[in-house]
Amino acid sequence: MEEKYIIPNLKNACQVLKYLSSKEDGASIAEVTREMGLPRTSVLRILTTLQSENMVQLEGKKFSLGSSLVRLGLLAMNNLNIQTIARPVLEELTQETLETSHLAILAKDHTLIQDVCESPRPVHAASRPGAIAPLHCSSTGKVFLAYVLRERVDEIYQNIEIEQKTEKTVKTVTEIKNGIDETLAKGYGIDDEEFSLGVRCLAAPITDASGNVIAAIGITASTATFIKKKIPAFSKLVKEAAAKVSQQLSGSF
Repeated sequence: MEEKYIIPNLKNACQVLKYLSSKEDGASIAEVTREMGLPRTSVLRILTTLQSENMVQLEGKKFSLGSSLVRLGLLAMNNLNIQTIARPVLEELTQETLETSHLAILAKDHTLIQDVCESPRPVHAASRPGAIAPLHCSSTGKVFLAYVLRERVDEIYQNIEIEQKTEKTVKTVTEIKNGIDETLAKGYGIDDEEFSLGVRCLAAPITDASGNVIAAIGITASTATFIKKKIPAFSKLVKEAAAKVSQQLSGSF
């Protein structure tokens, strides 16, 4: 590509985004300026512009990747193995439970729905690809807290408010930690009307070839159809679905 067509500040913005992606805790304007060798005014203008488009977010004095990039990333991930492999498993899970099934990935401090197979019921609880939910009150979020983030819970909730979605939402870090213990013990996370009243969700972890949890698969249902007596049967089906995707992922690398 000819150099004359490259826009220097746009190229710098791309480099700033790549730099921030390598910084788990974000970086300040001074750090970006120093590490990238760019003028401070240029860095300030780039970050301010990116923030206006939600491509970066400011927490305290540090910038990190923003929600718009998460959604763009979701589109870019459509062709990855995990979604291709998981789709027929989602369809099978929905056929077995008659409830909406979904695939989710961790997106910084939220869980992000990547794919959905809707329930065939005329009236059902719905999810949609691209939807984001807090970790502490969603079934897939609880999976990520337990299997990926459990060592960082105190750090995470120093900077994030424990949002109260319903009267059943946990209120303290202690309750979140108790939920992590329960998730690890049972092998699945459950949202019992904690995100939305009248809706019950259950999810299990998906692992890669190295045994790392990289996604979660689950079901979303009305409490009228997903009654508590079904939890043992549904948890078995969801864990089997997660294991099936994990096994296929391991064989695909």
